[in-house]
Order: sequence, then C-alpha cells, then structure tokens
Amino acid sequence: MNESSNFYVNKIEEINICDNRIIIFSGNTYELPFSVKPIEEGHRLEICEGCQKDHAELIEIIKRNSEKFPLCCKEHSRLLDLSEFKKEDFLGLEKDVADKIMFTHHHIINNIDKDDWYIEITSYIEYILESFGSFPPDHGAPFMLNNYHHYFKHYADKLRGMITGDTDNLSKKEFDTRLNKVNDFFYSRFTNSDPSKNFTPTTDFNLLLAIYNKWYKTFPFELSYFQHLKEKFQKNIPLINGCTAYNKYTGRTTAQLHTKESLTNLLVEITEEIISNINGLKLYEKGLLNNSEQIKLELILQNRKLEINEISESRKDDRKSYIKILKKWFKSEKKFIKEIEPFLNKKIENLNVSSARPNRTDIAYCIHYLRETKTLKLENPFPSDKAWKEIEKIYKKNSKNIQKVYNVICSDQEERLKKTKKGNLSYVIENMFKENKKALELAKDELKLLELNS
Repeated sequence: MNESSNFYVNKIEEINICDNRIIIFSGNTYELPFSVKPIEEGHRLEICEGCQKDHAELIEIIKRNSEKFPLCCKEHSRLLDLSEFKKEDFLGLEKDVADKIMFTHHHIINNIDKDDWYIEITSYIEYILESFGSFPPDHGAPFMLNNYHHYFKHYADKLRGMITGDTDNLSKKEFDTRLNKVNDFFYSRFTNSDPSKNFTPTTDFNLLLAIYNKWYKTFPFELSYFQHLKEKFQKNIPLINGCTAYNKYTGRTTAQLHTKESLTNLLVEITEEIISNINGLKLYEKGLLNNSEQIKLELILQNRKLEINEISESRKDDRKSYIKILKKWFKSEKKFIKEIEPFLNKKIENLNVSSARPNRTDIAYCIHYLRETKTLKLENPFPSDKAWKEIEKIYKKNSKNIQKVYNVICSDQEERLKKTKKGNLSYVIENMFKENKKALELAKDELKLLELNS
C-alpha cells in the first residue's frame, strides 16, 4: 500500500463545543492509487470465461474513459497545478481498475453465504476504495472511481438476476437482504450520488459534536446535584463507539465513530445513569440534603430552562428522548423535596454544635484511611487541588481546613494516635465506613493502638 500522501486543507472552522473552542480542519489528501491482490479461491477470473470476457471489455472501456484525463473535467484539470501531480503515474492503470471491479464482484459471490459475510465483504470494499487513492478538495474524485461506482451497481444487479430462487445455503429472501446491506454500505461511503462530486465517509464529525453539545447544554449541570460532573462531561466527548475493527486487507485496526442514532442512544443511557445515581434520596441518605429551599429554587429554575430550551428546539426531534427523561425526573424530584421538607427542616432545627458531624478532623481521618486502602474514589487524582475541591463539595466543609489536618495526621502516626483524637477515630469507624471493610479494619486496628498507648 502506498503510504505517501499530502493533506490539503479545504476549510478551517472554529466552533464552540461544551464551552470549549475547537478548531476543525477539513480537506483531503493527494494519494496515488495502488494495485490490489487477486482472489485466490472460489469464483475467480482464472476459471470463468464469462468474467474473463467482461474483464477484457472493461479494460478497453476504462482505457477510453481515461484518455482525456486530467483534462476530462474542470475539477481534474486543477491537478495540473499541483507539484505532486505527474500524468505518467496514471497511465496504464486500466487493468488495475478492471481488476478492482471484477475482484469485488467475485468476493461478494464467494462470501455472501458465509457466517461472517458482512465483515468479510465490507472490509474488502474498504480495501478496494482505499486503493483508488485520493485527490485534494475541488480536484475531482479519485482516478476512475466513477467507473468502479457505476460497475458496482451493474454487477450487483447482475448477481441479483443470477439468483432467482433459494440456494443450498441461502433463501432468495435472505440473499436479497444481504445484498441490499452490502449495497447500503457501499453507497454510504459517498456523500453524493455522483462520486465525481464527493467521496468521503458520511459520518459527519461536526454533526456528532453538535449532537453532544445539545445534550451538554440541555442537561442541568448547573443544578448543585450535578455540578461536580460538569467538567467530566465537558472534557470527555464520547464520539467513538468503543468498538474497534481489524481489516485484514488494509492491515489496520480502526475505531468506529458513533452514528447519529447510536450517539443519541448513548446520551439517553448516560442521562438515565446520572439521575439514577444522583438524586434527592441519595443525598438525604448521605446526610447532604440540608438546604431544601435552595434545592427547590434550583429545580424550578432548571426545569423552566429545560422547558424553554425544548420550545426553541421543538422542530428537532433528536433530543426528545432524553428531554422526556429529564422532565419526568424534575417532576418527581420536586415532589420528593416538597414531601421531605418538613422532616428535613425539623431535623436541621434539632441539630446542635456537637452533632455537626463529620467535622474537618473526622473527614481528614476518613480520607487518610481510604487512601491507605486504595479505596478513595474521586473523579480527579488525589491529592490535587481539584481532588480537594471535590472533597469539599462532597462533605460541604472547607477543603483547606481538612487538608491542614490531613497533612498532619497522614505523615505522623504519633500525632494521628493521640488520646485526644480517639473521639474522631471512633466517629469515623461508627459512621463513615459502613460499606468499606478495608478502611474500617485499618481504622479499627489503629484505634486499638491508640487505646494501648493511652
């Protein structure tokens, strides 16, 4: 395979995605075509007289079609202005192009009835398409790609005519279904029905960015429930669908971009996961639901923002699924806060200074034992400033005060096991490690040491 190429920029665009400025370059490369390997098994050129006749006719047709190149059209004539372009690089390639047409036809015949038919055929088509090379924007389609485009349809129709009934391995219905999927894949590689106008993958990177940006702007990250997640989803944009594919013909492993549909489905799943794990009930269970009036106001404002957003974008339906989920969540969340508010306020009124736990020392001990047992779970690496800010949001206590205590106790066991710290250590054991056996056992061991030294 030819690996020499130059990239030509057609457009530079600056866009705002998730409050970040992104520069996007679009264009294409100048890359020479290369020959492809012949089919060695099954139906192939060497054993079929009909295909040999077609192959010979194709060579003559392609030779005639290429005689005027690059003066065949306005776009290709621009190639003469490129320093890389040499007409001799494209002379005598009619057999190569005819090979690519016939080899594709044979490959479909040989693999359409196999278990791995789709991967096998589409991988080969990708290989053939890549073998045509590429030209910069506005310089026309790759050399003779329009011939391949035309004869792909011709031989697909011919193959469909050859299979008129059920075969040993496939029913006629299943054969038609598979051939239709192959055709869909082939034509999806062109953004225009005429390959001389445009030949690029149709998965639009900008479109995926726009879909994610809409979700990011729609999701209520300003709500105090979700503020700690905003930076994570601002920086991690899931455009890759997580699947990789190895193409044995090109020899490369590639990651696949999401489609519009798969990215929208993923955003629905993310929305459901977030609101299932973070809500008023979860905050109450953690003792963090201590300002119902503020939360009620936030819910009202963010819900209204969602309603306005929905009205302004009502003509576009790709967000309806997760907007519906969020609206339902807002409704139930406001109801929950309203119902629990009397009990919550009563609980706050009965608090006294001694019960305002955990205090900064309790939290510092908790963080120490979590870190020592490698069970400290934060979005940011500890002990970075961002990690401390995250701890501040979790415990609603000044992170600098917690950090001061932490720095003392984590570096000095004698200081950590002072008699005066027994109350803090006991509180941590009784209240902060109910679901963490490792940290609990370590804290208990240290409490025993403290009691022995007292």
